[in-house]
Amino acid sequence: MASSSPPHPPSGGKPAAKVAPQTKPSGSPISDAQKPTVPATKSGGHSAVHRSAAQPAVPLTNSGSKLQAQRSESMGSGLRKATQQSAPDQVNSRKQMVTQEQEARRKQMGLDQVKLSGSIAGLDETGRRAEKLAQREEEKRKAGGKNLVDKAILVDNTGRRWGNLVKLGILGTVVLCTLVYYGMHWLANRTVEDPKVAQRETRERLSRYAKVHAPLALPYEEDETVTAENFKARLETRIKNLLEDTRKSVTILENAGQSVPSASKDDMQRLEQDLAFVDGHGKPIVFNVTNEATVEIKSSASGGMSANATIPRRKTEPKKK
Repeated sequence: MASSSPPHPPSGGKPAAKVAPQTKPSGSPISDAQKPTVPATKSGGHSAVHRSAAQPAVPLTNSGSKLQAQRSESMGSGLRKATQQSAPDQVNSRKQMVTQEQEARRKQMGLDQVKLSGSIAGLDETGRRAEKLAQREEEKRKAGGKNLVDKAILVDNTGRRWGNLVKLGILGTVVLCTLVYYGMHWLANRTVEDPKVAQRETRERLSRYAKVHAPLALPYEEDETVTAENFKARLETRIKNLLEDTRKSVTILENAGQSVPSASKDDMQRLEQDLAFVDGHGKPIVFNVTNEATVEIKSSASGGMSANATIPRRKTEPKKK
């Protein structure tokens, strides 16, 4: 390492002759980097290299040793900084390797989808599953190597849950079939009411009550009080008697082997409808006594029609003197 002291002149005490700067062929001076290095020679004709090899090294001065110590210290601090910078990287890489190994181990154990809070439950489930698998293998060995296909490895409530779903499905199917059956039965037997037909039937029934049944009902005495209840009861008795007579005539014809006239069947059907005391809409018939001689027979339907029936009275003959 070169010292900071000025170079010694060559032996003999004469300074070295100055060398003119070399130039290129074009005339421009040559830089120091392009100059050829020529080893320094002494007056004896030996170069400095040969002299340094032949003579012992000159000891360093105090300034040179300080510079070398500073360089060594700077190199040591650089190594320490590099080591300190590379240490965290090595620790992080080590942590990543450990984490990857743990994830691979968890994946092999089937715990890759289990959360940290459910790690214990996952380990317990894995243990129960392994125990179940060992039990099935033992049963397979006892069965002579037969594969028990119907033996499931289940350690949770999957079987019970599927069983409940099957039961609910069967129950829902039964309920649905029942509803469909009764719905079709109702659609097949329901009757669509025609307003015009219902009004015509109501008018005909009111007319029969007022003009057919009321005049032929049991008459009242002159001083007998008429109410809606006893008037309806007398009409009911009258209709029942007519219906019994009609049925008897139909039965006689059937027993005799004769055909029953359609008029008799229609009369029997009308009497059965009159005995129900409902109008064509299915609403009940209402009786109101307006005065001593008249009873109003009215349909209870909205905007229902009405008919007035005359109260039958028994005529009393004057006593002969």
